[in-house]
Amino acid sequence: MKLSVTVRSAVCFAALFVLFSCQGSPATTPKKEGEPVLKFIVSNAIQSYLPDLNPQKMNASPVEAFEYMRSRSDAFCEQVWKGRRPTPDLVPGFVTPAAFEKEGPFANLESPVPKLMAGCWNFFKMNDTRPDLDFAPVMALFPKEKKECFSVGLIQPYLMHSLLDCKTLTMLDIDWRIIDAHRQILALYDAEAMKDEASLTASVTTLNLGWSARFDGRPMEKRLTASLDALCFAGEKSRCVQTLLTFQKKYSALESVRLQISSLHEADYSIAADSMGVVFLSNAIEDLYTPPEQFALMMENIQKTMRQGQRMLFVHHAAGRAQFGLYVVEKADQLKVTTLCKDNYLSSPVGTVYPYRTHFDRISETKAPPLCAGWRPVTPAPQP
Repeated sequence: MKLSVTVRSAVCFAALFVLFSCQGSPATTPKKEGEPVLKFIVSNAIQSYLPDLNPQKMNASPVEAFEYMRSRSDAFCEQVWKGRRPTPDLVPGFVTPAAFEKEGPFANLESPVPKLMAGCWNFFKMNDTRPDLDFAPVMALFPKEKKECFSVGLIQPYLMHSLLDCKTLTMLDIDWRIIDAHRQILALYDAEAMKDEASLTASVTTLNLGWSARFDGRPMEKRLTASLDALCFAGEKSRCVQTLLTFQKKYSALESVRLQISSLHEADYSIAADSMGVVFLSNAIEDLYTPPEQFALMMENIQKTMRQGQRMLFVHHAAGRAQFGLYVVEKADQLKVTTLCKDNYLSSPVGTVYPYRTHFDRISETKAPPLCAGWRPVTPAPQP
């Protein structure tokens, strides 16, 4: 079945954002010779809800722009974690009244989305289990394609480029603090401060991180002691360190890096005519984060962005598990979705466990795809 992405009723679900059709103007930060061009992109919807996120200010003075945003967010988050109900008056002007309207992202305060958007609940530590395995079939099946890479999360984009040799790299996240962490990390790469494990270990302690997501019932912390342990799980630390070191070696090969604050359905997925897009979604395509209405908007957005005959590869990774799926979207007269492989997804090990399907599974023409499990690891597991 081919997917027609004409949306009959473009009604945005309350969990994320509206105004899918436009992006804020990208702001470009000048770079030294040999460094990738850096661009900040903020969707118009996010700017309408969090007006302090202004790409022009980020370009003119990124350090000051994010420091101001951090001070405003800290004041808001401190009240939230003291039990105050978020309102537009909690920190005047930080979140606009429009965000709390019926279809605004703060309408459902039980959803994790408001806390993510405000910077109060941040996943700095990579919680995807063995995402390096996801890219083994990508390299095997598409060895010669020029890959323009997109990724949610903090460590995952660096993993993508270290393995796939991306032409361009877009850090894409709804959470502005994740994008700010990228800004700080890229500054360290610009300074070539991540060349060996000793310099890497010392450099990451300079990161300004806070309100890290936690599930142990202990109080939330305004400031996180930055270290490799704050970014990498203990069992994955060796692989995590190797990823960050490899990225330093390959950093200058990137043509550009885009730091994009946006929901998935509003994001800018534009790529060059001779490129293939590779988008790592982690589990952000689950209904909790991207309900069906927004997935339809995302596909419509992608259809407008893609050129005839162009392909994009989307990678879904199940939360807390080494399970993944690879979905190819190709533009002909309509968008055609096929599945290269997919595992039998189970929900996060935290809480009630249940099997699930993604939005891609519901529209894919491939009805009995092979399992992704079994592909050889990209890198050998570190020895204890």
